Amino acid sequence: TDGAAGVDMRGVWHASGVTVTDFGSNPNVSYVGIRFRTKPPVTDPYNRAAARSTLEGFYVRAGNYLGAGTIDGVASGSDDVHISNGTVQGCTSGVLFNGNVNGNAVRNVVTSVTAIDSRTYGFNVSAGSQNITLIGCMTVNSAVAGFRNAGDNTTLIGCRAPGEVTQKSVSSAAGATEILAGCIFGPELGITTYSIAPGRVNID
Repeated sequence: TDGAAGVDMRGVWHASGVTVTDFGSNPNVSYVGIRFRTKPPVTDPYNRAAARSTLEGFYVRAGNYLGAGTIDGVASGSDDVHISNGTVQGCTSGVLFNGNVNGNAVRNVVTSVTAIDSRTYGFNVSAGSQNITLIGCMTVNSAVAGFRNAGDNTTLIGCRAPGEVTQKSVSSAAGATEILAGCIFGPELGITTYSIAPGRVNID
């Protein structure tokens, strides 16, 4: 069905060793491999969605299906989620931070996750997401860009996009609050210093 997820978390969950593969057979609907639920209305008795949940040691691989629908690997619309030590392959967005009219993902941390063969972005921080931190993450062979940042106060530490045609895509609104430290985007291995906005210097 449209919007189906292999693992759908609502409430506080601590998942490890999860494998989700070969999903996304209907080309006209959307799928998610592992989902931390987007926020319901505040009147919902479980209105924190999957806040404070964790995911560790996972593998997600979409099926080789093409069509209008999206097949995202890991998606979070919850707060204070920690995701670590995993691989996502062949998905529309490898790791997606999203939201809805009730709010977006806030204070999520992703550590040591690799996105391979993403159909759009390896890591996609959508508009409205806040304080997302990516540490030691890598993208390989993404169709559009390795990292996409449209959120607020996004931090990338020690991330890499070896061989990507477009390593990182940033919306103009997000650029002024983005922080990079020790990332390697492109073939260079040195340190690059540049001013992204008046009074602000980035070191990559």
